[in-house]
Amino acid sequence: MTEAYIGIDPGKSGGIACFYNDDDVVRVSKCPDTPEGMYTIYGILTHGYDKIYAYIEHVWGFPSDSSKTAFVFGLNYGCWKTILEISDCQYDTVNPRAWQKHFQTPKMEKRERKQWLKKLAAESAASLEVNGSRTNNVTFNTADALLIAKYCKDIKYRGYNEKTTPKHISKKGNRK
Repeated sequence: MTEAYIGIDPGKSGGIACFYNDDDVVRVSKCPDTPEGMYTIYGILTHGYDKIYAYIEHVWGFPSDSSKTAFVFGLNYGCWKTILEISDCQYDTVNPRAWQKHFQTPKMEKRERKQWLKKLAAESAASLEVNGSRTNNVTFNTADALLIAKYCKDIKYRGYNEKTTPKHISKKGNRK
């Protein structure tokens, strides 16, 4: 059975990533600008797979967000959830703290944490074929999505749970 494991960072500057049964391949994309683009990229990533699992980051607006920012944020989140529903995908939402805890993310300011997560995503993808290339093209737009997809695969395929520490992560959050 062929399986796909998807991670979605639903923000306007987020992305989507997909791991497959073959550990050597991951596909990533910046979040398209339109719902049609979102549906198209989802279809490309999942075409031909028997079983599709996904985690979409459970996100919310902040009081400091402008009404336009909050609306666009909610629109993207709703579009991704609709795509997952109509595609009959097995999906769940995941709180940012849950998937970041899985990777032993240290406590730090948002900017530093984003840089740390991008570096971790780049290291995770270093030995993989990313979008048909062995060159690392992980960006801030795709880093979280790639890690959420890896989290999805770890949970659904490898059978990790919230109380286990993945073998590739040390207790202090440093890669072995």
